[in-house]
Formats: sequence, structure tokens, C-alpha cells
Amino acid sequence: MWKIFIILLVVVATVIAATSIGVLFRHLLMPTVRAVFKAIALLGQVVLELIRDLFAATWHIIVSILVLPAIIGALLFGRWESASRMARGLGSRFRRVGRRIGGLVTRTAPAAGMVRRTPNQPQKRKSRRSEGRFPGWKLVGSLQAGGSGAELHIAEPDIGAPPDAPPRVVIKCFDVADGSPLGHMIRESRALDGAKKLGLVIEHDHDESRFWYVMPFIPGVHLADAVKSIHTTSGPLDTTLISNAVVWARDLLSILHEYHNAGFWHKDVKPENIIINDTGAHLVDLGLVTPLQSAMTLTTHGTEYFRDPELVRQALRGAKVSEVDGARFDIYSAGAVLYYMVEGTFPAHGNLSRFDREHGDAVRWVVRRAMADYHQRYANAAEMLADVAHLASATDPRAVRPADLPSFTGEPSEIPAPPAPPVASVGDVRRRPNIEVTDWWSGAYLVRDAVPGVPQRLPDGFSNARRKKSEARQRRYEERQRRRAVRRTAVGGVFAFIVGLLVLVGTYGVLVSTRSPVNSQQHIAANLPSGTGAIVVLNDHPHGIDASEAVIQALATGGWVPREDAQLEASIRRVMPMAGTQSPDLATLLAPAFATNPNISAAIIQSPDGDPDGIEVVMVRGDQSSTHRLPPLLTKPVQSAP
Repeated sequence: MWKIFIILLVVVATVIAATSIGVLFRHLLMPTVRAVFKAIALLGQVVLELIRDLFAATWHIIVSILVLPAIIGALLFGRWESASRMARGLGSRFRRVGRRIGGLVTRTAPAAGMVRRTPNQPQKRKSRRSEGRFPGWKLVGSLQAGGSGAELHIAEPDIGAPPDAPPRVVIKCFDVADGSPLGHMIRESRALDGAKKLGLVIEHDHDESRFWYVMPFIPGVHLADAVKSIHTTSGPLDTTLISNAVVWARDLLSILHEYHNAGFWHKDVKPENIIINDTGAHLVDLGLVTPLQSAMTLTTHGTEYFRDPELVRQALRGAKVSEVDGARFDIYSAGAVLYYMVEGTFPAHGNLSRFDREHGDAVRWVVRRAMADYHQRYANAAEMLADVAHLASATDPRAVRPADLPSFTGEPSEIPAPPAPPVASVGDVRRRPNIEVTDWWSGAYLVRDAVPGVPQRLPDGFSNARRKKSEARQRRYEERQRRRAVRRTAVGGVFAFIVGLLVLVGTYGVLVSTRSPVNSQQHIAANLPSGTGAIVVLNDHPHGIDASEAVIQALATGGWVPREDAQLEASIRRVMPMAGTQSPDLATLLAPAFATNPNISAAIIQSPDGDPDGIEVVMVRGDQSSTHRLPPLLTKPVQSAP
């Protein structure tokens, strides 16, 4: 019976022991080994990235230095566009250098590319997080956010919406939790007063962390996209395209005229804030609308190329808004926009910008006067609007002379009203476009009524098959890239582990070789005379124990027998001459101390003059003394390690 019990006990103990070993191996040993391997691989990866970033930064710096003379030469020969293009490339190089240098410390994530969307093509919502966020409105899409850090949503009226609400609206929302700058929120909340007086805001509200307001939705395309479509070729513009540009400028000035009459200025007139559709040009984005008589200090908010340089100078001077005429700043921006429409590029030099296309002397004169110096430009938007309206009414704007403009003739002209926004139901907004087939064989067609003068090419009849083929090709490419990434990760992990292991082994070898006392003692012993018998060590070295231990071990290696004799050490120090060990008769002067122990020698440890880390040993044997200098580089490793 007892034997069976013992056998069962042994079996249970064996099972428990095996289970414990398995648990320890599975949950303790394996994670530890895995963590060690990952740490070593991480060290190797860091070393490899440091080397790669260093080489990349060096390469970009060399290329930037080589490109700099070419930029200077282009500037000297008046090749402004080439110089600008090379300067942008140079800036990109320096940004890469900055990212590489930053990568020496931390690895930065690649920046995601931004896709431009026009307001009549709302983006598909990525999540339903915004559902129910704005009472009275149902979100149906979103727009590309601007530089203010706000979200732009497209919505339709829902239960609780104002009775006269349009079929679609844009909701601009600032949320502190999403990182919206508080300064932008405060500035746009101040601009709401002017926007409400102009009838541009339907409603607004706020809560603990958010602030939003609702504006009418204006479908269409950005003026910048329309201008790109106009300037697809480098040849001269035809009459229709020039007339369209002048009509859009007339609509813009009509809107600015209403702003100024109401006592406000827009402050951010630029192509990205102008929407073009079949009713004309419409000015949007109310974020910087400011009262003309505001007591606030002038700021330089706005967009470069379309911002008046005089605005920057007055802001640097610390002028108040009420001390300047903000309407003239909008006039400058309107002239810059007109220049952009007819030239297809930015007015980089203000009123000195060069005209390369033929579009008539009158158009050129209007642009130059609008962008002239502060006191020489149009006094108000009505004057410029009269000239532009005269050009828009002409059959060919290029045939109009500057002397025929109302600002020259002094004839009164009727101020046109701003274009009315498209009034339509939701179904009308989504109406079928007017299509003209351009190729019956391929099915290609154009949309004729989206934006006058700006045909938009839509996909042809075979686009669906090409799209599916392109998607399949993209999926195959992504799968290949994924497999390559897996292989690179596996091979790179092994290579990084090997590099990390070599770094650790090399570091350990260097530390051991530099801190090993055996090698140092061998070098020290080689510099001390060998002998037999007892020897007393007197330590006068600043490093004390370190120097004493090194010399004692070196003497023992050379055959000496170091010993401690406090009485003899006291006798030696008592008869030590005033000149110390530098005395030429040191052995004779110390002879009385060795009278009772004639067979004992002495080793006095001290530091050489001017070298506190070096070791100098004075050997006294009988009636002879000798000084032995130990090299500092050989004695430093024997000091105590921290």
C-alpha cells in the first residue's frame, strides 16, 4: 500500500515539475529570450538607420551646394521661372536634410499626400462620427479643409432646421478636441457679425469645445481649377476665354462692392476662395471678414501673391484697422486675381509683374492700376467695377482702349449687382448635365453647362472596364509590395540582429581591453626593476589606492615581496630631506632609517610634476636610489572604474 502511494506521489510530483518547467519555459524563458533578440535587433536597426541618414544628409547637402551657383546664374540672366523652380528644389533638398538629421534621433512618419477636391465633388465620409453632431442638419459629405484647422461638412436640412434653409449648406466646425487653433476660432467668431449682416450665415452655435456656423452651399469649381483648364496651352487666349475671365472679375468686384458698402472687407481674396458655376463667380470663406472701422491692430493674415505689400508694412508699423482703408487692400487682391486669370501664373512682383500673353491694353491697364501703390490705385471697388463691367460688355475686351474706360471718360456707369447663387431643389442640384458627345466611337463626351468656357471632360464609355483593369493592376502591385515588405522585414531583421550582436561584442571587447588590469600591470612591471626580498611601499600619489595597488601588484610580478611596516615608514618620512625625492643624496640621507633593517628596500610612489595621472616610483635599495617613470596612458586604465 505504501509503495503504491509513493509511486503515485512520484508521478504527481513529476507531472507538477514538468508542468512548472513548461510554464516557466513558455511564459518566462521564451519571452525573455524573444525580448533579448528584439533588443539586439533594434540596436542594429538604429545603427543602420544612423549610417543611412548620415549618408543621405551628406548627399543632399552636396547636391544643394552644386545647385546654388546655377540658381545665381539664372537670376543674373533673368530666368526667373527657372530660378524659382531650382529654388523650390533646393528648399526640398534642405527639408530632406532636416528630416534626415531629425531621423538621427527619431524616425519621422512619411507625410500623406493631399488630394484636392472641388466643392461640387464632396468627399465621401470616412466614418459616421459626425452623425447627429449638428441639430437640424443631416450630413451628406465633407469638403477639403483649409488652413484654419476647421472641418467642412456638406449637410441637408433636417428636423429643426430654419424654414427658409437652402437645400444644401456648408457647416464649418472648429473643435478643440480635434486640434483646431483657438486663435482661429476667436477670429472667425468675430467675423460672424459682419457675415450675418451681409446675409452670408444662416445660423451658428457652440458648446463646451466646439464652434460652428452654417453657410449656403455653392456648387461649382475653384477658380484656380478653371484657370488651369483655360491655360492648358501656351498659345494666345481666344476672345471667349478672355471675356469669361473679365466677367468673373466683374462678379468678384460686385461682391466686394457690397462688402465695402456694408462696412466690411474680405481680407482673403484668392482663387481658392472663388467658386465658378453657371451663374458666375462667388466669393466664399468668411474667416477673415473684418469691419473697416475696427479698433483692432492690423494683422498680416491672408495669402502670399494676393496679399497687398502695403498691408504687411502697415501691420509691421502697428497701425489700427480704422487707420487704413481696407477696401484698397481688397482692390489689390482683385487685381492680382485678374492677373492670375489672364496670365495663368502668380503676380510675383506686384504691379511690376510681367505680361506674357496678349489680352489687350485695357485689361493690362486695369490690372496695373488695381495693383499700383496704395494711394495711386482705384479709390474704391465701384471705380474698378465700372471699368471691368465696361470690358465685360464689350464684344472683344482686347479691342477696348484704356481711354474708353469710364475711369478715363468720367461717364457715369451702372453698377451691376452681384451674381445670385443658384436657387434649386436637391433634385435640381443633382440634375443631369448638358452633354455633347465628341467621339461616337469611344463614347467620349464633354459637359457644356458646368462652367461657361471651361469644358470638363468626363470618362468615356470604356472607363468602367479600364477602371476595373487599373484596380486589378493596383491590387496585384500592392500584393507584390506586401510580399516584398515581408521578405525585407525578415531579412532586415536578421541582418539588424547580426549588426546589433557585432556592436555589443565589439563594445564589450573594447571595454574589457581598456579596463583589464592584467595588461596594465604587465606594462607597469616592464618599467620597474625586478628583484628579491622585502620592500616597503610609501604612497604619496594623489589617486591613493589606485596607484598603490597597481605598483604593489607590479612589484610582486617582478619578484619583490611587498610588506607593511608602519615603524619603518615613519622612520623614512622622519629623515626625508626638505627637497623630497629630488635630492641627489636621497639614499645616503635615508640610510639611518634602514639601520635596523638593512635588507629591506623602499618604493616611494608619487606623481610627476604637471601630470597628476602619471605614476613615478622612486626605488631605494641600500645606498642607491633610482626613479622610474610609468607612461600615463598605461597607468590610466588601472584606475578604479565607476
